[in-house]
Amino acid sequence: MGWTYQSAKYWKKGKIDRKRECDELFTQEAHTSESPFKKGVMIEYPKMEVVKSQMVGTTYYGAIKTTKNGVEEIWCAVCLTSTDGYDFGYKDMDETVMPYRFDCPKSILDLLSPTTNQDALKWRQMCYENLEKKKHSLAKLPIGSRIKVKMPYDTTYFHKDDEVVLIKMKRGYRSTYWVVQNGSCYFNRNLISSIERNCEIEILNGMA
Repeated sequence: MGWTYQSAKYWKKGKIDRKRECDELFTQEAHTSESPFKKGVMIEYPKMEVVKSQMVGTTYYGAIKTTKNGVEEIWCAVCLTSTDGYDFGYKDMDETVMPYRFDCPKSILDLLSPTTNQDALKWRQMCYENLEKKKHSLAKLPIGSRIKVKMPYDTTYFHKDDEVVLIKMKRGYRSTYWVVQNGSCYFNRNLISSIERNCEIEILNGMA
């Protein structure tokens, strides 16, 4: 499914309100109208309402309740969003198409109805796994924490699969960085991000 662009309707602090734009996409009363693909064929559209939604970066996640013939179901909508001047762009998907975005908040995942769709089940599982991984985000560890990592690839000072102990240090008022325990070098932000994505990280007991 491709991208759709339209004139933005909602603004917040001088910027397009992406969340509100997407909320409107998934809000409708039950109605019947002609099929856009086959003239003369009428389609019944269910009532849709947003139970909860949230932007994570530029990606929209929404717990959408659909009511049809008295039966309610809550599923997850995922929208990639973009802005261009006064135009709002979106690519709307749902969990059954296995959208390649796995940052759905737990508060939304926990609202979803049970499903037998395998792609939706796998997507939900990957989102929960991502949430669990974020609990151990290096950014949340206090200053002085020590971790042991196995290098994901060769670098200037280390070879792939070398085990390295790093210590979290403070630089300035807010900035932090990771330095090798023996002080030989520090790891830049890109390398730390790669380690978080690709490596098993052992958090050592105690602090330096």
